[in-house]
Amino acid sequence: MAISQILWNIWKERCRCIHEKRTPNHVQVIHSSQRAIAEIENVLLTEEKSAQAKSSCPEKWEAPEPGWVKINCDGAQDSRTRNAGLGIVMRDSQSRIVGGFHREIKAKSPLIAEAMAIKEGLIRAKEKGFSKIVLETDCQIVQQCIQSKKHGHWEIDPILADINRLKGDFEQCKIKWICRNANGVADWVATLSRKRMCPQNWVNQPHPLWFMY
Repeated sequence: MAISQILWNIWKERCRCIHEKRTPNHVQVIHSSQRAIAEIENVLLTEEKSAQAKSSCPEKWEAPEPGWVKINCDGAQDSRTRNAGLGIVMRDSQSRIVGGFHREIKAKSPLIAEAMAIKEGLIRAKEKGFSKIVLETDCQIVQQCIQSKKHGHWEIDPILADINRLKGDFEQCKIKWICRNANGVADWVATLSRKRMCPQNWVNQPHPLWFMY
């Protein structure tokens, strides 16, 4: 997909140069290709999450087993501005929020935002001293890349390497794919973080409706 977009933009720039009698603008080709790839990935992720709603995966968040902490992660990216928000929510076996984090970053694609959210979740869990964690994401593409340890999405390969390294810092670490509905709280935090509207005290004062997700 990336190669075809780059070749297409090179061809378009070549045609413009011939008609306008100017030299090629290589920077413009790169930027145009990056925008096109980000838009395509955004569509693919939207279709993936829409398909999840029709699948058989749980529609509600489920508490982890005693002794474990569940970490829900989500990344929300705006393809126009490349602003992205990360949402990390940590809950114990009694559904109590035992930690959380939000952050605004720049991400060239939704896939990068989703992968960064997982990496950030692992970093924060390590800082908390958790030994047994279940990390959940609603991005099946990234989850599959982590589980298979195969390359294929060059833009997130360095992040995947960090994720697999961080997994080794825990006694037990599971990374699972879940439906978007079951990841509602992390999605809420990520979206508001991208918009710079996330309350600073959301960890200590969670919304009552969150316990439904």
